[in-house]
Formats: sequence, C-alpha cells, structure tokens
Amino acid sequence: MTIETCYNYFVFLNTECDRYLKDHCINEDEIHQLKIELDHFLKEAAKSELPQELKSIIGELKLDYQFNGNREYLPLLGHFNFGRKRRERLLKRRVEEFNYQIKGLPLYLKMNY
Repeated sequence: MTIETCYNYFVFLNTECDRYLKDHCINEDEIHQLKIELDHFLKEAAKSELPQELKSIIGELKLDYQFNGNREYLPLLGHFNFGRKRRERLLKRRVEEFNYQIKGLPLYLKMNY
C-alpha cells in the first residue's frame, strides 16, 4: 500500500460516512459493510511499507459495532418496534464517532507525507 492508496482509502471512508449520515437512517447492513471496509483497510495497512507513525494512527481507528445475528427477524417484529429507533440512533452515533476519527486524516496525510 502506498501513501496515495492510503489517502484514497481515507477519502473513501469519509465519503461513505458522510453518505450514511446524510440519509439520516443507518441500517445494520450499511454499518456492517463499513466495518468490512475498515477491517480490510487495517489489514492492508498493517502489512504495507507505510511509515510506522502512520501505521500507528491507522491502527487506532475503530468502529464499535456488534453485529446482531438476529437482524433478519427484525422486520417480523417491526410492528412491535422493539427498540428499532433506538438501534438506529445508536448506529448513527457510532458512524458519527468513526467519522470524527477519520475526518482530518486525508489532510494530515497530504500535509505530512
């Protein structure tokens, strides 16, 4: 992975977060996809020849998300509203926290490398 690829990953993750937050409704599939992308990015960065300082910054990125294995049953229970709105708010907050972590990283990368 090169510095340019790392920059493109940061921009991509920023764009995805902004897109999800703009919709005002984040579902589990979207955040799970974002988690998959982050995990892939972390693996690629760890085995790359990036500077150690940058690797440590990338290694600190995290998206706290517990994948709910029972999500396929949520539509069946939807009319009971078993905390669905609460779950959406929680997912949105998690994406906002992750977005806050990565928001300035593309600029940091351009200025320092």
